[in-house]
Amino acid sequence: AETKPAETKPAETKPAETKPVETKPVETEPAKTEPVETEPVETEPAETKPAETKPAETKPAETKLTVMDTTPWLIKNPLELNESVLEVGRENFGIYCSVCHGLNGSGNGLVNQRAKKILAPNWIPPSSLHQETLYAGKYPDGKLFSTISNGIRKMPGYSGQIKTRDRWAIVAYVRALQMSQNASIDQIAEADREKILAEQAEIKKKLEEEAEAEKKAAEAKVAEAKAAEKKAAEAKEAEKKTQEAKKDPA
Repeated sequence: AETKPAETKPAETKPAETKPVETKPVETEPAKTEPVETEPVETEPAETKPAETKPAETKPAETKLTVMDTTPWLIKNPLELNESVLEVGRENFGIYCSVCHGLNGSGNGLVNQRAKKILAPNWIPPSSLHQETLYAGKYPDGKLFSTISNGIRKMPGYSGQIKTRDRWAIVAYVRALQMSQNASIDQIAEADREKILAEQAEIKKKLEEEAEAEKKAAEAKVAEAKAAEKKAAEAKEAEKKTQEAKKDPA
C-alpha cells in the first residue's frame, strides 16, 4: 500500500516581549581636591652674550674719470727748447701766472697773500707747481697747455690774451722751474759755480739780517707795550692815592 509522508507545519513562534530596563543615574559626589603647595623654583636668568658684530666692509669709492683724464694729451712740447723760448716763457709767466702761483711757482703769489690776509671766504689757494701730480710724468705738456689756455676751477683761461707759441713757452718755463727744485750744484758748469755759490751766500746773509731785524723790532714793540702798560698802572695808582688824600685831609 502507498504511504504518504506526513505533512509538517512549521511551528509558530511569537517574538518575546522585551521590556526596557530602567536605569537610574548613579549619584557621584565630586572628589575633593586639596591644593598642592608648590614651592617656587629659583631660576637664574640666562646669560645673554652680546651678538658679535663684524664691521661692515667699506669699499673705496670709485673715482670717475673726466675728459681731462681720458684725453690723449701731447706728451712733449712741440717747441724747440732754447734760451730764447725759456726767456719768453719766463716773461709771460711773470706777467700772467706769478700773481697767484708766485715767481718760483710755489703757489704763494701776491694775490694769494692778499686773500689770506683779508680772510677771503671763497678763495681757493692756487696749486704749487712743484707737487708730483703736476710733473711731466703725470701731467703731460699738452694737458698743462690746455690748463693755461682754458683754465681750471677758478683759474681763468688765457687763450685770448697769450699767443699760442707763448703759451707753449710758459709750459717750457714751468718745466724748468720744476727741474730747478731738484737741481744740484754739480749740474752747473764749473765756470758758473763760484758765482752762484757767492750769490747764495749773499742772499742767505741778507735773509738772516732781515730776520734778525724783524725779531728785534718785534721785541722792541713788546717792550714798548709793557712800558706803556706799567706807566698806565702807575698813573692809576697815583690817581687813587690823590683821591684818598682828598677824602681824608688829616
